[in-house]
Amino acid sequence: LDRSVALGRGDTPARTYLGEMIFDLAVHAWDLAQAIGFSDPLPEDLVDYAYEQVAEAGDMSASGLFAAPVQVPNDAPLVHRLIAATGRDPR
Repeated sequence: LDRSVALGRGDTPARTYLGEMIFDLAVHAWDLAQAIGFSDPLPEDLVDYAYEQVAEAGDMSASGLFAAPVQVPNDAPLVHRLIAATGRDPR
């Protein structure tokens, strides 16, 4: 975990890359759950960790990989704030 990973964007600390992959898989798990009508698929500790990754990244739409964040109330469930940060509407 203390090594770097060679990515197209350059060397990246392995811990950083793992955080990105966990975030990505959590969001796609939510996508799949929505598609098949399964509610609340994400464990709270996973949502907490994935949201930490989003909070550090800020507005991710500049990357071109995400749409602009969807506005949700500040008191919305953390999973909704996580999903909204990716440009998805959590409702």
